Amino acid sequence: MSPDTLLAMTAVLAVFGPWCIGSARAEPNCMTRLLSDAPALEAPEQVKSKQSGVFGPLTQVKIEKKTGKMYYCAANSYCYGSNSFQIVTPCRLKLDKSFNFGPFFLYSAR
Repeated sequence: MSPDTLLAMTAVLAVFGPWCIGSARAEPNCMTRLLSDAPALEAPEQVKSKQSGVFGPLTQVKIEKKTGKMYYCAANSYCYGSNSFQIVTPCRLKLDKSFNFGPFFLYSAR
């Protein structure tokens, strides 16, 4: 296992803890609460405001291979840095092995 893969897996487990390991009570909607304003990864001028309250349900979690920085993505929305969010419902993730190129590891919500 490469150091990049190990770093990414450690980051996901640290954030999602017991929820990502087959929890029987996992809910299908992985929701987050905004703790601070967050610029979008794809378009930094698009800022998700803390006043909007919640973000989700998450559809993907992207992890930069070089830095380990995580981004939360939702349907019909951009991806935002995970440091601006708090997970408020259980989340289950699965490594998307078909997305093994580029600068990110991709985990899909399931």
